[in-house]
This record gives sequence, structure tokens and C-alpha cells, in this order.
Amino acid sequence: MNNRISVPNSYVDSITSDLGSLSEPVRNALLSVRRHRFLYGWFRLEFDDLQADYRYIDFDRNAPSQEDLSVIYSNQALVTVHDGTFPTSSTSQPSLVARMLQLLDVDPGMRVLEIGTGTGYNAALLAELNGEASRIFTIEYQQPVAEKAQRFLLEEGYGDVHVVHGDGFQGIKDGAPFDRIVATVGCSDISPRWLEQLAPDGSMLIPLQHGFTDPLVRLTHDPEDPQSAVGKIMDRSGFMKIRGSLEWGNPWQTDGIQGLPNDPEWCRPFPGDLAMPETCEHPFYALNHWGFRFYLALCSRELWYDNSGYGLADPESKTIVIFTKEGIKGYSATHNAEPAEHLYERLLALHQAWVDLGCPSPSDYSLQLSPKNQLGASTSGPMREWHIERPCFLETIRLP
Repeated sequence: MNNRISVPNSYVDSITSDLGSLSEPVRNALLSVRRHRFLYGWFRLEFDDLQADYRYIDFDRNAPSQEDLSVIYSNQALVTVHDGTFPTSSTSQPSLVARMLQLLDVDPGMRVLEIGTGTGYNAALLAELNGEASRIFTIEYQQPVAEKAQRFLLEEGYGDVHVVHGDGFQGIKDGAPFDRIVATVGCSDISPRWLEQLAPDGSMLIPLQHGFTDPLVRLTHDPEDPQSAVGKIMDRSGFMKIRGSLEWGNPWQTDGIQGLPNDPEWCRPFPGDLAMPETCEHPFYALNHWGFRFYLALCSRELWYDNSGYGLADPESKTIVIFTKEGIKGYSATHNAEPAEHLYERLLALHQAWVDLGCPSPSDYSLQLSPKNQLGASTSGPMREWHIERPCFLETIRLP
């Protein structure tokens, strides 16, 4: 039965309804690689009496039910490893996988390094695009995950893909130089090793953390400095965080605030340009908030995100002010209105500054990642340039 099950055309249709048109090579790759053969099962998030829990869904890879296949070949990410507290590995949302493959622009014969093997499904897609599985190298931090991926790849005819168990920070020196490097995990920084292993005219596609999101950043060697990288933000994304040496490098480490009440001190209307679309349940995912959220992360390290909204936090006064579906809400663990008012005024001032800049979207900025002992020459005014200290690099972000 296994050999008679192929990828349904509806799978690609579900991706294109969210994404738009696909290039022919990416479409063919998605139709060639059988996603169900890179799974033993997955974890489904369920709620019981308001408690969230992940329940494991087992299935027969050789004789999957139609119900199983409808889930696997839908446009949703599937958690594949859970450590009892948090998910630690998954097979990503197919529309995100497809977007990244298109942005990566892999031509036949290129050498490709993938950071974060996961199930091996993406490595198989890369092998299809490349035409030579032996030119695909992938590294996975979790040894059991790497071993399963290697087994899946072998069974599906991609046994020449190089699967390495190790810290993705190190890259794979033996496979360098790479024409393309792609990370399928949210990264607090790039690794100097990746830059060293990137071919002179190569490019990287990295989900690089900015606040509580991982925008996809395309990076190339800085023509002025081989130890630096330059790039642009290409798209939105969200991933599980990288494990290993870069795991604890998040520059946005807002302390948890205990004792926040269920009800806000007040709720006020949105600025007109940030009014919530009726179809969106959380402002974090609203397209018209994307540009301001990114700007907020440039201007503050004390951000807040929860199931109701996002905004700013003041751990000292135990206060948050956040955008929610209903409006801007202020919460105080001490029921002291004054700090919430100050935080609210700061949020409005940042919004006005963003408007004065022309409401830039993330794709409007240019990025430079330089060794931390270097500071790139300023080419913008003081209100059009920001610096973020990451574990290995100093990121300079500029508006033209």
C-alpha cells in the first residue's frame, strides 16, 4: 500500500491558496516528496478545562488512514518531538517551507547546508531541487531526531544526503563552501562558522529573531568586509528556537511579571492605522501590525507577548501595556495607574515616531552583521539607525 500513496494535488493547492503561485521546480519538489513518510506520528495541542496539553497521535506510515493523510497534507505545522514541557522539533508549515524554498533559489548542482534537520522532509525537498542528494548537508542538534531523519531519507531514496548530529553553530566544515545556507530554526544570531563556510557569491536565509518573531533574512558577504554580512528582510516566519551554542542569546529577555490581574486598568482605542481586522483573533498576527511590531523591537528590549496581545513591559513597576483584539489595555500588578500611563504614553510616542518615518515595513530596512569589536560606519540619521548586540555579531539596522 505504501508504494501506491503519492502526494495529493490538493496539498499544493492548500499551500498556494495561502502563498500564491509557486515556481515549477518548487511545485514539482512538493509533489515528489511524500510528507507522510517522514513521520511516525505527531503531537496535537488539546485543551481540557482551559489546560493546554499535547497528545501524541500515532499512525501507520505504511497504511495511513485517510484521516491521517488529510492532516499531514494540510497546510499546518506538526509537532514531532515534545520533551514533556515544550515542543522541541516539528515539521514546518508547508506554505512557509515553500516560501523559503523559493527565496533560497536553489539551482541544480549547488552545495546546500541546512541548520536543523527535523524530520528530514526539507532536506529531501532540497535534494529534489538540487538534483544531487550528495550535495545536501544537514545538521541536527538532537541525536534521536537526526537518526530518524537519516532513516527516513534512506527509505525514500535520499540516502546520499549528509546528515550530521551536532551543534548547528559549527556548520559542516567538510562540506564547505556552500552556495546556500538555510536555517529552519529561529536564530538569536548567525554563527561566524556559517559565514566562513559560505561561498563568496553564496547567500544565507536565516529566521533571525527580532522581538517575538523570526523574520526571514537573506544575507550575503559584505563586499567591504569578509567577516561581516549584509542583507534584507524577505518575509515573516515563526520557528522553534535553535538549540546549542546560540540557544540563550535572545536580546529581548523581558522578565516575567507575577500578579497581573485578569481585568485591565483601562482599555483605549487603537491608532487608526492599527485597527484590528475582524478576521484576526490576535494583533500579533495582523498584517497591519507587522511593521510596527518590528519597529517596537528595534526601540525597546522590554517587550511583552501573551495569549491576548503584545506591547511593552516595565518589570520594575510590574506594568504592561499591550495591543489586544479589543484595544490597547493597561495592566498593573500593583493597581497603580501612573506607571501604566507612562508606558502608554511611551507606546504612543513610538507609534508616532514610526508614522513620522513613513510607517516602514521590515523589508524597507537594510541589515549589517559585524563582529562585535567593529561598528559599521553610520550612513543614516540617528533616528534611522539602530544597533542590536547579539551573541556573536553586532547588528546595525538602517532605513535609507
